[in-house]
Amino acid sequence: MLFLPYELTPTAQYPHQMKQAVALLQYVIEDLGKRPSDIVLLGDSAGAHLILSVLSHLAHPHPHIPPLLLREKLAGALLLSPWMGESRTDYDSCRRNASRDLVSPGLLNYWADMFLGDAEFDSYNRPAGAPEGWWRDLPVEEIFIGVGGYEVLYDSIIKTARKIKAEHTRVTISIAHLEVHCEALSPFNPGVVSPDQYRALLACLKGTLYK
Repeated sequence: MLFLPYELTPTAQYPHQMKQAVALLQYVIEDLGKRPSDIVLLGDSAGAHLILSVLSHLAHPHPHIPPLLLREKLAGALLLSPWMGESRTDYDSCRRNASRDLVSPGLLNYWADMFLGDAEFDSYNRPAGAPEGWWRDLPVEEIFIGVGGYEVLYDSIIKTARKIKAEHTRVTISIAHLEVHCEALSPFNPGVVSPDQYRALLACLKGTLYK
């Protein structure tokens, strides 16, 4: 298992983190000799957003990042509470879950501005706005997208996840109706009962790795 300690905003801004993630994947394949079919990408929140950016780059090389051509598909991509690149706060889930979630709607614009800097939104940094057909040729076997019903990002995640699923047949959209942003990570806190999304994520990971 490898972790990417990517540089954070505002010290590093888009597409720097994307370059780092692509470089790590290239290192794992070319230097460590791992087959893409044995690799599962896993991320939460901004990390899940970064994985979508990497998958986009593999299918549609970013003009400022060297392309990475795979000889076979990655085994899987597991995305927990992914930010879909939107700074909108007019979704119903932003109002509905404002008092429930760990993330407040007011933070969305602030985070987006810090991440982008002087860059514009595009299909790599804003998955929600990707054009039709963008997700059709992603070189990954399975995609898991987990979202909590109490997330302010719920509507944005579901909308984009359905677009991806319409173009990539092996997509699982897992909804944990009573959970907040990234609540699946709470089992790592002592005394906390494993939430539903954690169990769904673990089951998908086992199924992807041990076919």
